[in-house]
Amino acid sequence: MNIFNIAFMEIKRDFRDVKTLAFLIAFPIVLMLILGTALSNAFTTSIPIKDVHVLYKDQSTNGEFSNYFNEFIKESHKSGVHFKKASKEQNGKNEVERNRFDGYVLIQNDGIKLYLNEGNSVEGSIIQGMLTSFTDKYNVA
Repeated sequence: MNIFNIAFMEIKRDFRDVKTLAFLIAFPIVLMLILGTALSNAFTTSIPIKDVHVLYKDQSTNGEFSNYFNEFIKESHKSGVHFKKASKEQNGKNEVERNRFDGYVLIQNDGIKLYLNEGNSVEGSIIQGMLTSFTDKYNVA
């Protein structure tokens, strides 16, 4: 019972002192506003990604693989990854270095070579992951 008397006396004293009462009410409100503003985007896990542009050149003589790769291109366009076929005189490595494309895919008989733009690491990871899953599924088939 003695604890309740002490608590009641402290509450009465806090209500009598206007400065302390204002501080007790205003401090949590101001702290919520500051922390809410500072931490508004701290817990978002999604990163906005623009469209990913990939240049590719198909030099393989295997028509079956080219057909599968063309289907892969059509499906990846729905996900925001746009493939563009390189012309014969166009150098894909230079286009990637000049930051015109996020990646360059060279398809040859011995495999697929991927060249990525060093400045766009997120887009490069997306391209690399998609091509890895495509080649894994092709190898299984």
